[in-house]
Amino acid sequence: MKRISLFLAMVGLVAGSAYAQPNQLNGQFFHQPYLLNPALAGIDQGWSFFLGYAHQLNEVQDAGHTQALTAAYRSGKTALAIAASQDRQGLIAQTRLMGTYAYHLSLDGDRQHLHFGLSLGMHRAQIDESDIRGQTGDPVVGAFNEQRNTMDGSAGVAYTDAHWTIQVAMPALSGKLNGERGDLPGTSTFMAGVGYRFNAGGAADGLTVEPRVYYRTLWGMPAVVDAGISLGLKNRFTLDGVYHSSDRFTGGISATLTSQLSAVLLYSNGINGINFSGERLELGLKYALGGQSSGRLNF
Repeated sequence: MKRISLFLAMVGLVAGSAYAQPNQLNGQFFHQPYLLNPALAGIDQGWSFFLGYAHQLNEVQDAGHTQALTAAYRSGKTALAIAASQDRQGLIAQTRLMGTYAYHLSLDGDRQHLHFGLSLGMHRAQIDESDIRGQTGDPVVGAFNEQRNTMDGSAGVAYTDAHWTIQVAMPALSGKLNGERGDLPGTSTFMAGVGYRFNAGGAADGLTVEPRVYYRTLWGMPAVVDAGISLGLKNRFTLDGVYHSSDRFTGGISATLTSQLSAVLLYSNGINGINFSGERLELGLKYALGGQSSGRLNF
């Protein structure tokens, strides 16, 4: 049976194409901003948990999937959090584990807030040998899997009040922490975002309209603009849509199921000319335990 070294080289090229359109959870734009900016970890007092999962709808074996789990605890101005995520595309799985410290400073009688966050952790890329259709024990696979874990991190700041959300972050510092090892193609190296929430009729718990715009630079790839809007009703339901300048659209709904549990369902269309990154369906669950809520379903 033929060796798979050439095949793995082809996989690497395909994976590079996939990272041109990073497979991240799109819930990060409105519903779990901690995934994009560590400064927004623990935005609410007490415990909060988030579980997200996205799967490509391609009718092919081993279609890609992305999953993330976060847990945060805030007491007073200080929050500690952890985030674990994995992006699986074909044979290659990218795993990231981060620990976060965030500091939330109240201004102007607790109506305005400054947020600072720093994350440190590790990143690992690995090939699942059990999924290889061919000769096992190939030295190329062994050499790939024996690569040491690389350091990773992120840093960010944000400003929030009843209307504004302004943030700047470096979502991935792996290149700076590992020198010449650098980032993977498509890794988000810088993010700036701004959003403004309008309260229809002046009531914060009525109908809300919140447009947001993000600008992200990607290592080795063109920058991406994400422009979206979230329509909310009584902090219980939202209808969301985001257009990505990478020629992709994400839309969906979220709902508060109980006083502590909320859910989001999102759909993203495929990318023209890149079959490896097709349509995706994403589900997210958030559970808050104790503490005082920010009163914003998006967070």
